[in-house]
Amino acid sequence: MHVRSVREVWQAPGEVRLYRVDVTDREGRLGIAEIAQDGLSGPWRLRHLWL
Repeated sequence: MHVRSVREVWQAPGEVRLYRVDVTDREGRLGIAEIAQDGLSGPWRLRHLWL
C-alpha cells in the first residue's frame, strides 16, 4: 500500500494522532486508510481501510 496524499490529521488531547490518507494497493486500486501514530516517533497502526 502506498500513501498518495493526506486528507486529514487530528488528535484529541491525550490520544494518538490519526491520519486519513488516500492510498493505492498493489493492484492500483484507490482507497482511503485511517492510520494512527503513538507519539511523535511511535509505531504506526492501520485502523481502517476502505477500498
